[in-house]
Amino acid sequence: MKVAIECYPCLLKQILSTVGLCGLWDEQKKDVMHFTLNTMAGITTEMYPHEVVVAVYEYVHRHYCHDSEIFDPYAEIKHQTRQMAQQFYNSVQHTIERSSNPLEVALKCAALGNIIDFGVQSHEKLDVRQELEQLESLEFAHYDFTELAHSLGRARRILYIADNVGEDIFDKAFITEIHQEYQNVEVVFAVREKPVINDVTLDDARASGMDQVASVISSGSIYPGTILSKTTRQFQEIFARADVIISKGQGNFETLSDEVHDNMFFLLRAKCDRVADFFGVDLGSMVLKKSDSV
Repeated sequence: MKVAIECYPCLLKQILSTVGLCGLWDEQKKDVMHFTLNTMAGITTEMYPHEVVVAVYEYVHRHYCHDSEIFDPYAEIKHQTRQMAQQFYNSVQHTIERSSNPLEVALKCAALGNIIDFGVQSHEKLDVRQELEQLESLEFAHYDFTELAHSLGRARRILYIADNVGEDIFDKAFITEIHQEYQNVEVVFAVREKPVINDVTLDDARASGMDQVASVISSGSIYPGTILSKTTRQFQEIFARADVIISKGQGNFETLSDEVHDNMFFLLRAKCDRVADFFGVDLGSMVLKKSDSV
């Protein structure tokens, strides 16, 4: 999904949130917002909104945060949300193990991570325990679980494209259950090349222990999404050869929705009206949808 006029308010909100974490003076914040508005004025219909986010990131890093080699304004938030999620990992595993349909419950756990969306809500408003208690009653507005389970049963290589820090703890529980259900399957967990918003990087995935259950690689993406033409050749080859692709989150959906693959599944919460309308669901709905049925 390329940029549309409806994307502009969300872009400004995201940039304001990021700028607020950088410790800038008011005049510096105004300068960044002027740069953002000028960049948005030059947006073409062939661009993704994610490209604006990265342009602003690079501007702030170059002009105001150049003392640090790695620009990661969400570093502390990611650390806190990872710790919060890890507190519930054993509980999540227990819930999965005692279920009559552990694969489906594990999938719902992965979906739960996207519902909580650690990077959007304030930590004080998150009640992970309450969310977990409602896990088995979690309903999807669209739910291609039968197709996913069938595809997983025939797969040898699964590509799992990561989203946010915190929810990757729940992804880990799902991937663990995939290994329990299906023998001799390889899972490749693809993350961002470098920090952008609160998306998972190689360091983040290792901190969550993801490398214990999957082969962790960088997709080469510097965007809060996966623009396939701007990823590494290694990732593109894995993408093409994967028997099943699980694309997590709205950012990955927005950048991969036009790509063709026989068994790509989008697992996300529809967090804006445009995406909700695209799927024909209510705002905030959970979606598991196979790409060829989009």
